[in-house]
Amino acid sequence: MSHVTGCQKIRVPAAVIMVNWNSPRDTIESIESTLEIAPTDKVIVVVDNNSADLSADTIYNHFFKNGTSILSVDVCDISRADSSEVPKIILIRNDKNAGYAGGNNIAIKYILDHFSTDYIWLLNNDAVVDSSSLTEMLRLADSNPRLGFVGSVIRYYDQPDTIQCFGGGFIYPFLGIAKLYLKNTDISKLLHIRTKTPDYIMGASLLVRTDLIQDIGLMSEDYFMYYEEGDWQLRARSAGWKLAVASSSFVFHKDSGSTAGAPHYFFYYLNRAAVIYSFKNYSRIRAMATSISLLFIALIKGIRNPSAIKPSFLGIIDGLKGATGEKKW
Repeated sequence: MSHVTGCQKIRVPAAVIMVNWNSPRDTIESIESTLEIAPTDKVIVVVDNNSADLSADTIYNHFFKNGTSILSVDVCDISRADSSEVPKIILIRNDKNAGYAGGNNIAIKYILDHFSTDYIWLLNNDAVVDSSSLTEMLRLADSNPRLGFVGSVIRYYDQPDTIQCFGGGFIYPFLGIAKLYLKNTDISKLLHIRTKTPDYIMGASLLVRTDLIQDIGLMSEDYFMYYEEGDWQLRARSAGWKLAVASSSFVFHKDSGSTAGAPHYFFYYLNRAAVIYSFKNYSRIRAMATSISLLFIALIKGIRNPSAIKPSFLGIIDGLKGATGEKKW
């Protein structure tokens, strides 16, 4: 890998970003699968979102002990995070839980400041990648300079023959919901389906062209969790960028790693994000219709899962108030 010389940016074919929060074992498995795939001279930037379980130390010690080059830096010292040689992994220790967009934005800014690359791959830390996952996305992205986002076929980690989604899904703003495209379809049927491009590419595997970031900016940090990639991509499409799915790129996703064991997080943040998304991107009337729809959906879901009602309602109310950032329970 290239050496750093002064303030000169290092050229890499792609940079990979993962955000960790209290799940070091998942992150280590994801990093290890990503290290092995082509291109080998990529850089992996991991942002630990102020985990309470010593995640950053666990990740750093694991790779340091097995001889993988890794640089650890506190977010307050990120501007001085130069090295005489580019490590394979750069671990940024955030001083707060900045959420999905906030954590990724920290890494994106670091990459743009220190590296020269055409692509940044946002990858969930609970995802394990196929050997050709990145090269297939890069191949498709290189075919059209206006392709700003490229996604993968996401398959379940525990059920690898079943598709979680073909790239992403479709958003129904009046209802305030999004549906994953081809969810629970058997992978063997993919060759026989005439696929279409979804409304958004899921952040579990999202290749972004750096020219697009320079054009429209970073992800909005209003959401904290959910809908931020859809908001980003809607903004990009308004600026003339396109998105696509690489049908031969496969990623195996454990699903909801950040909210595992805390389902109230899921119901709260999903509803809050849906309301914020509607207010930001559509008329006030449509946003109010979204809120009313979500209230009814929460009541219906509450019949089977009463514990979901309170966080669902709180998410809608806080979305109407314009609340952002982490919810303190």
